[in-house]
Order: sequence, then C-alpha cells, then structure tokens
Amino acid sequence: MSVPSIEDRGGVVRWFEAEDGARLRTASFPATGAGDGRLLFFPGFSEFIEKHLETIGDFQKRGFAVWTLDWRGQGLSERSLANRDKGHIGDFDRFLADLDLLLADVVPHGPLTLVGHSMGGHLALRLAHDRPARIARAVLIAPMIDLVLPWGTHGLAQLAAIGLSWAGFEDHYAPGAQDYGPWRETFEGNVLTSDRRRFLETAQQVRANPALGIGGPTVGWTNAAFRSIGEIRSPGYVEGVFAPTLIVAAGLDALVDTGAARALVRRLPRGRFVVIEEALHEILQERDDLRDRFWRTFDAFVDETGGGDGGKTQG
Repeated sequence: MSVPSIEDRGGVVRWFEAEDGARLRTASFPATGAGDGRLLFFPGFSEFIEKHLETIGDFQKRGFAVWTLDWRGQGLSERSLANRDKGHIGDFDRFLADLDLLLADVVPHGPLTLVGHSMGGHLALRLAHDRPARIARAVLIAPMIDLVLPWGTHGLAQLAAIGLSWAGFEDHYAPGAQDYGPWRETFEGNVLTSDRRRFLETAQQVRANPALGIGGPTVGWTNAAFRSIGEIRSPGYVEGVFAPTLIVAAGLDALVDTGAARALVRRLPRGRFVVIEEALHEILQERDDLRDRFWRTFDAFVDETGGGDGGKTQG
C-alpha cells in the first residue's frame, strides 16, 4: 500500500540553512477552498511533515495556504548526533532562531494563523510572544505547558536533568527513553490516539522512509524543555501574548499537563480553553468524532477572530 506524499497535497518542499549551518526541511501547500488565509503549522516532538498531511488537507479546504517544517533533529531535517534516533536539542532558543529565519526567508510577510501541537504548541506560544506583529491568532493543541510526571517527582526530574547535563550526559537518552523500535508501532496500550488506522498510518510512513523515525528524548532535550517551560510559566510572560489564543486540550492526556494549560489560559489577555474529554494526546490523529469536535471548535474560533489573516472556514 502506498503512503500519502507531500506532493499528493500539492505541496512543495524547500530546504533552508539555519544560522549554525544545519539543513532544515520545510513544505508549503496551497489553499484548495475559498479563502486567502495563511497558516503556519508546528508539529510535536518526534513528528514529521508527512504525519500531518490529513490535517494539512483540512486546513487547505478551509481556505488556508499552509507552511510547516521538520524541526531540527526530527523528520528529514539535520540531526546533530551520530545516533539519529535520539531526539536532541541543547536549548529551545535554537528552535526559535530557526523560526526567525523561516519567517524571514520562507513564509511570505504578513499576519498568520499559528497552529501548534504539543511541543509545537509550546513553541507557537513562544513565537506569539516574541513576534506579535506576525501572529493574527494562535491555536495550541495539547500544548506542552508542562509535562505529566508521577506525583512528587517533578522537582527531582528537573534536578536530575540539570545534574546529568552538567556531568556530561547531555547527549545520552533520558531515563526510560530508547531507540525507535516496535514500541513506536504497537497500537495496544499507546497513549497517543484511540484511532488504530491513523496510528498505523504513521508507522507505515516510517517504514516507507526509515529516515523519518526517531526514538525518545535525550537528557539535553529534557533539560532544555524544563527551562523553556519555566520561561513560559514565569510571571508576566503569557500576559504579553496579545493575539487571540485558543488552547484545545485532551481530556485523557498522559504526556502533557492539561491542568497546567487550564491555569495558564486564565493569564492570557485573549485566551480561551476547550477540553475534548475523550481524546488522548494526539487530538489531530484521533478518531473521526473527536477530530470533528476539534474542527468545530477551530472553525468557530476562526469565525470569531476573522479578518486578521483573511482565513475563512468552509461549512
């Protein structure tokens, strides 16, 4: 069985060089429905452009041209470690520097609808804070506002990440993480989605192109994530995000903290919060009835905040 490709959605791949010389992959997709919106989509940790082709098609039908990327260290973008399976970054500011170049050199000038999932939602929030003139509205889907950890271990996990990084283990796997393997392709017991077909389609994409695969995060990634989480949760930070911002959380999320997202949205000047109660972490990969709830919420939000980038919804 063939797997969907970027070209199937009318997409065009473009590569750009980051400040440090890393080669990063992006793709752009034309709108197919009525509307002249421009949308920037950020995938989550371990994800790649092809995983979200169905969702990109949904945006296209709603009148949005879409730009997206493989984060450095993921997908087909350059990876910094000899073991390609390790999800590694030393500082999330490096991601933001990459986004500055993306906005300057790849994405057309003008206001954007910004959508991000998980780690991508976290970075979308940071971009909305840093580049307010470019963001007409933001939609954060199960955003990484904080991580789900066993009760009482949050501080210990942070200290462990700091200590292990200081001791020179930054490029080692975080405790419990490992290379890509059958665990990534086993539907039963997964904490990502209750939709078997979509789960297996992601695995099929990696089988078709093993270079897309990634295992777990490194100590360095974990330490960088904790620091960036501390940044967005610090006093006054999200109070400086003035774009209308919708957070759509998953009621059964076992990876990111829905309660932390609920608390944070109260601090946003123009924030709103919706929970899809039966959804696992990957709302965009969930079964049709749960995805439909997301799209109804998204469409209503775009209608209510319309005009900023010209995006129109399709009934």
